[in-house]
This record gives sequence, structure tokens and C-alpha cells, in this order.
Amino acid sequence: MADQTVFVLTQSDPVLHRFDLESGSYMAWGAKGEGPGEVQNPQGLAVDEDAVYLLDTQPGANRILAYMHDGTPQEERRVEASGVAARLEQAGNGLLVRVSPFQESQQTVLRVSGDAETVIDEIEEEQPTVRIDGGEVMRSMSVAVPFRPETTWTVTHDGHRAVWTPGSGTIIIETLEGTLERRLPLAEQEPIPITDEDQAAWAHRRFPEGEVLFGRENPYREIRPRALEEVPFPETFAPVLEMKGDPAGGIWVLRAHKHDGQRWTYEDASRERAAMHCFPADGELVDAGETFFVVVHTPPGDVETVTLHRKK
Repeated sequence: MADQTVFVLTQSDPVLHRFDLESGSYMAWGAKGEGPGEVQNPQGLAVDEDAVYLLDTQPGANRILAYMHDGTPQEERRVEASGVAARLEQAGNGLLVRVSPFQESQQTVLRVSGDAETVIDEIEEEQPTVRIDGGEVMRSMSVAVPFRPETTWTVTHDGHRAVWTPGSGTIIIETLEGTLERRLPLAEQEPIPITDEDQAAWAHRRFPEGEVLFGRENPYREIRPRALEEVPFPETFAPVLEMKGDPAGGIWVLRAHKHDGQRWTYEDASRERAAMHCFPADGELVDAGETFFVVVHTPPGDVETVTLHRKK
């Protein structure tokens, strides 16, 4: 989001969409392919006052494409670190990229600024998975256990990094160089139980019914019920599932992804703006602006939609 303009990345053609809230205008650009300006596997989007950046993930060839706000291509650069790049964030005068070695429980956070590429964090922790037989439709799959505590980070609107680690009751705010800026205590909250309905809703999001994969319709029909039987769900949601920075200086924290919606709380040391906001279970919170949230909905086999939710 930039001022009154919303940028959204989708997996469809075109892949980048621009909505101008003041004029009501809309434009889109970018396509999947191997030609100039085309992408193979778009996975991340970041925006600053000068450009829109898109992360294209390919084995051994992760790259960042830059466009002007009107869609004019600017430049392209390769991410030199090996692994699978899966996240892009704008931070200060540069970009942060998360790269993970294939099938390893490790992630590297890179700072990309100009031609420089610097490692600012390396996170390594166990990620429990379950191997589930795909039956006659498809091969078996390794499925990560959902809702468990794991190191989570986001970028604040003043260009710092906010990090939460399992077992901690505090979010650490630090500069990109690793200098501690402040500590943000999490508001006390009773653990939220994970119900059978929450597990079923997760299975339908993780293995959607309307999916078409490699020409096969509903390829997950055998994996979905087996996942519900074999995945060892925690009894309660982790205290922090995801985080988003807010222009006011605080952090929005996803506390629970229930079957009937997501529950986000606003964490601020002053507690002056303590609030909770709920979003539909099938939506993804992509940004928090000054007056509203941007949420993308991707129903299986249906059209992706963007909705704006006004802050309370």
C-alpha cells in the first residue's frame, strides 16, 4: 500500500494489480512466462515511494523485478543466495528476502540494497512434519504441523524488524543491523483452543476441493481426510501465528485462525489503541494502512477478490 493506492499480487494473469482509492481507477500488468518482464512463480510483493518490487521464485534463479507505479519495468536483479525465496518485504532503503534451503528447517533473512546482499539473520528450528499417503491420485506429501509456535518476524513502518521467538512473551524490535530498539510485551491472553471445526477448516484451506493440479481435478480428495487423522494438532494456537506492522507504530498479531475467522490483536506499549479485529477465515491480511486493512480472498477454483476493512 502506498498512500491511497493499493497494490496486490495474485497467482493469475496478470499478476500485479493497482487500485487507486481516490480516483477509483484500476490497472494491472505482468504475466507468467519466460519473456521480458514475465515471471514464473511470483511469491512476494513490496512497495516503496519509487517502485513496486516483485519476487519471482525459481530453483537456483530467484530474482527481484522492479516496476514504476504505472507498471513500467525498471530493472531486474538476481538473488545470489541459494535456496527457495518465499517472502519479500520493504524495509528502510532496501528489501528483505527470506530464503530457505530446500527441505531444510532453516531460513536466511537477506537485506538487498543496491548491488549489496547481506545476511542479517539465520533462523534454524525444528519443523515437525507428517508424511501422508496420497493414495491413487497423487504421491505422498510431507505436511508441516500447523498452528505450532515458530519464530515469526515482520517489518515495522519505520523500517525496523519485529521478531517473536517461541516461549517469549515479548516482541523484539531491532534495527536491520541487529541493534535493540525496544521490547514490546504481548498482552496477556488465555490460550485459544483448537477445535475439530478449526482442524477441518485448516484441511480445506491446505487441500482445497476445487483445485486442479497437473491436469487432475480435486487431487487432494484422499489426502484431506488422512491429514485430519494423522496430523498431531496442538491443543491450542501458538501465541503468535503471524505479525503485521501498523503505521501508528504497533504490531498486529494473529492470535488464532478459527474456522469462522481470524483473530488479530493490536500490540502497542501504550495500550492506547488496544484493539481486536476479525477477518474471514479464507482471507489473507496483506497490509495494514492508516484507516483500513487490505485482505485478499482466494476461494478454491474461484476469482480472487480484494476487500478493504475499516479499522475500528
